[in-house]
Amino acid sequence: MSTSTTINPVLSESYSSSKLDEFPTVAIDKIEPSEDEDERTFHDTDAAYVLPNDNIEHQRLEVQHRLLWQLMGNKVFHAPVPKDTTRKTLDIGCGTGAVTYEMASTFPNAQVFGADLSAVPQVRQKLSNINYLLALKDVDLYCGANIPSLFAEAGLTDIRITRYMVPFSRWDGLTREEREMADYLETFVRDLIPVAIQKAGESAGPEYAGEVEDAIRDARKYHEAFDEGRNSLWMYVVCGRKPE
Repeated sequence: MSTSTTINPVLSESYSSSKLDEFPTVAIDKIEPSEDEDERTFHDTDAAYVLPNDNIEHQRLEVQHRLLWQLMGNKVFHAPVPKDTTRKTLDIGCGTGAVTYEMASTFPNAQVFGADLSAVPQVRQKLSNINYLLALKDVDLYCGANIPSLFAEAGLTDIRITRYMVPFSRWDGLTREEREMADYLETFVRDLIPVAIQKAGESAGPEYAGEVEDAIRDARKYHEAFDEGRNSLWMYVVCGRKPE
């Protein structure tokens, strides 16, 4: 097995805002916070997933898709997959179907499957080669750190890891696209982290109520100090190929 690593710490210089029209994405300029967190709805599943499943969350996922696409230099697919001969693709955790749609558009001769915990909302055209599945209830949804080794165990070779810098605060010198990502992450910390903590606490039981309150309080303190310092995250994209 050969492994190579490419580091892309900033946005691609070839970025052009006009390219955002290349794939249809719901036009949402900002995420509207929930007026009542108790009214948020969630996936009807026992899977260990604590983020909501409602219109507000669908908006967030659409915004996230657009910003991550920009961050990756307008590129979603990193593996050198042939367009004409690819017959099946799978989008695991497809959310609103944004990447599923791009798969179906990019690989028109393939059967494209999108799998998630709940039905995919109808926010865009469903192409004829798309099939949505209700699945993932028994999947480890937090196995991201193990993906390279899981790929190797599955027999994939030429495993490639691409790393992108994601700004987690705002400071002078950020590009417009990087600042958009930081703005998005601030709304994530402000609106969604407390909701997720509350949901996790409900699953854990009433004996953890004190810990839940402390965690929510800490999240709000972090939000208040969001722009203190130059904070960033690394996002890793892992791909490989299956030898014929």
